[in-house]
Amino acid sequence: LAGGGTFRLGEARGRVVVLDFWASWCGPCLKALPELMAALKELPSDQVRLVGVNQAEPEAQVTAFLQTRRWELVTALDAEQAVARQFGVEGIPHTVVIGPDGKVALVKTGYSATAAREVVEKARELLRAAGK
Repeated sequence: LAGGGTFRLGEARGRVVVLDFWASWCGPCLKALPELMAALKELPSDQVRLVGVNQAEPEAQVTAFLQTRRWELVTALDAEQAVARQFGVEGIPHTVVIGPDGKVALVKTGYSATAAREVVEKARELLRAAGK
């Protein structure tokens, strides 16, 4: 993670995890990510976790970018894009919603005006199904 530490998906079991693959040079990402961050604030942070997965940018550059934009985003650094390959990312933004059971429940690629709302609705559905 930018700033230290490691994120392990298995340790988030029981929660909904939203992985958003992005880069600072990606115009559609810069439109989509703030919308996603704002929309997810509607949900309980102890049950839904957003992790931005930065694609191949140096940590110092990512940290400076986040500070400049005042984005409070847990950011994983995918320097070699190994995580992106595991999730079949071929273009960004690419958002993956993982249910409390650890299974992928939704994948969105590219920007759309409705994407953030779709992610929130899927997360709500997963929480309801899990009895939360």
